[in-house]
Amino acid sequence: MFSLRLGKPVKVVLAAFATLALTAGSASARVVNFIELANEAGIRMTADNGADVTKLGSEVFYLSSPFVPSGYPVDATVNQIGTSTSGFEALINILESPGGPLSDQVWLHHINSVFTVIDFISDPAQFVTSVAPFATVVETGSLQNVLNYTNDQGGNVSIYVQSDIPEPATALLFPIALAGLLANSRRQMKKAASV
Repeated sequence: MFSLRLGKPVKVVLAAFATLALTAGSASARVVNFIELANEAGIRMTADNGADVTKLGSEVFYLSSPFVPSGYPVDATVNQIGTSTSGFEALINILESPGGPLSDQVWLHHINSVFTVIDFISDPAQFVTSVAPFATVVETGSLQNVLNYTNDQGGNVSIYVQSDIPEPATALLFPIALAGLLANSRRQMKKAASV
């Protein structure tokens, strides 16, 4: 009797999993990572299809679908990031701190209304100011998701960014904090000795 009650919900769950598996198998999915190298040494782009391109000494990286018009400065191409038929474009502003200055941008847009491109921009002179931001995130220094969208083939694309957070300033905080703790403990010991 117990197995009969459990049988129907289990069949429903199994059917749902089978549908999800078929849907996932037919749709394309792509993960793209932009990693800013320390001390503005360049940008590395990796994707889950094995693409791995490092552009040294640059603060801008141009990623495109494989078919792109001549003259566009492509640094790498990745399949399945979509085409303009999806109609979706987005500018993501990445801030150094909450309410702080703009650090980086990710700009998903189209060239000649046909070609999907994703630009990672870390150069203030090249920041996009003519487009309203779709979203604003605060950098953490670790790889963080900044945008998810569905391409025109029905596949999911996820874009991650790891911004370079200046470490020297952070590293200076530790000795200052340690000196403060030592000074405070000395004061406490002097106070206890005089009582």
